[in-house]
Amino acid sequence: MRRMQVGFLLIVILFALLACDSDTEERITSMKDLKVKEMFGFHTVKPVALNLSSIDEDGEAMAGATFTIMRSGSRKVLSAITDDSGKFEYSITVPSYENVITLISGEHSSQIPIPSNGEVEYSFMGSSSKVRSFSYFTPAENAFASLCFEDLWPSNGDYDVNDLVLDLNVEQVYNSATWELTNIIFKYKVRAIGARKTIGFAITLPEYIVADGLPSSSNTEASWDATNNTIVFFNNARNIVSDDPQQFFNADHSIPHNYDSDLIHEINLPVYEDWWKSSKMVWIPWYDAPFNPFIFVDNNPGHQIHLKHYPVIPGFMDMGLFNQEDDNSEVSYPDYPQSFQNFNFQPWAFYIAESISYPQENRSIIKAFPDFAAWALSEGWDHADWYLNPDAAFIYDPNH
Repeated sequence: MRRMQVGFLLIVILFALLACDSDTEERITSMKDLKVKEMFGFHTVKPVALNLSSIDEDGEAMAGATFTIMRSGSRKVLSAITDDSGKFEYSITVPSYENVITLISGEHSSQIPIPSNGEVEYSFMGSSSKVRSFSYFTPAENAFASLCFEDLWPSNGDYDVNDLVLDLNVEQVYNSATWELTNIIFKYKVRAIGARKTIGFAITLPEYIVADGLPSSSNTEASWDATNNTIVFFNNARNIVSDDPQQFFNADHSIPHNYDSDLIHEINLPVYEDWWKSSKMVWIPWYDAPFNPFIFVDNNPGHQIHLKHYPVIPGFMDMGLFNQEDDNSEVSYPDYPQSFQNFNFQPWAFYIAESISYPQENRSIIKAFPDFAAWALSEGWDHADWYLNPDAAFIYDPNH
């Protein structure tokens, strides 16, 4: 009987502890109460290393086999071709919640599970066609990811993450005969400006990607900074969408919605790869599209705001802004800095693997997305699709 009592008591204690954990998550309704692990990067994508081989009907290696990689929703991520030995090796990223990719070659279609280590090895029945190039799309063809920024760094701000909301698609175009990167095509639209400051936007390319000319663009604001390997999309987001520098843009329900947010701009940058400068053998987030995106504030290119733990441009960034006010960065490690984190190890910028509904003005991301806190506390293991389940009461509604 005593053993039964002890066992029952242990069960009661276990349930109480679980209930406490649950209550703790439920009590977190403010970003001030959410403290995560320092090394959690708030990534919403994961790398998938493709090691593919094509064979013919006799089971022999087939050179020059064309194929397509699809993710959920029949969205194309990659169209490519195997080499002269029937091999294809490449790294892509997919949303963290994805567990399967689909390979299509001719009339053959196969669903391939993504292993926990992200390394896909697969042999498929080859099909050939006369193609001269192939493309890798981030996040997918005719689809957008979202970049959401707070503009008050090094102060925390209100974490409605709508000071700039920009949807982005990146296409990397390769020559199929030489396996050389020839162009990067950026398509983007500014969806919201919830800032009174002037917000510029740029992307620094990794060192192994080198511009092979000047960008062509559907907006006159785009420029190329060769010294810093950076493409500047615009210096003032309002010049892209609106003439009124005072009003918020598609962030505040008290201001009419502006459908200019549907306007898509394109920037085409001719490039080549210099693999002597670095290697992609180890996944480094800013080596993959969208590379290293950041905003700069009030026309000051030294006041940059990057994704958490992303590098700044040496000699270009105002390093004196770090460790001021709410910033808790460690930037003495130039290769992998613990940058752009506050004392709760939260970021000022988010890259979301899908085009998301975003919070309305003065509504925190933690309230707009009920699963956000649990996702962050689990270091991304739970609720990986947190951004697909918003609370409409806190979301900006264009039909409000």
